[in-house]
Amino acid sequence: MKILEKHVLSEFSRLLLMALAGFVVLFITVDLFENIDTLIAHKVPPLASFVLRDGFVGTSAADQKGAHILDPRTGEPAGRSVVCATVVARTGMEADALSTALYVLGADAGLALVERRGAWGFLVEHSPDGRRVARTSSGFTERLGLVLAPGIA
Repeated sequence: MKILEKHVLSEFSRLLLMALAGFVVLFITVDLFENIDTLIAHKVPPLASFVLRDGFVGTSAADQKGAHILDPRTGEPAGRSVVCATVVARTGMEADALSTALYVLGADAGLALVERRGAWGFLVEHSPDGRRVARTSSGFTERLGLVLAPGIA
């Protein structure tokens, strides 16, 4: 390829990439402003809060995306009684994996797994009488200062 052809091709490629990047930014900005009312209207209040001093947080729930987490033992949607499961772990990958496992396994088996892995977890589940109840691994409330939202026991 001749030097002039290489130069023209590189300049064209650079301009094409800049134009595509600009289009993507413009598209995302317009889409955000068109859907901002929907995003605000579907704001879900937090079920709890805590102070993270170190580590990473992972949360699994079905309130925003619907039943998208499947129980690998049955192939059915998981966590029918679980509202959400949150884990604080040493790495983000571990927090994500453990929060999903906690969501699938439920309070007893899930919190035992979280503790065996040296992490901290809590979940909110529906009790048999329909109330929302929080369950935590040992040390979660003390270490992270867990504060539950009104209406959660």
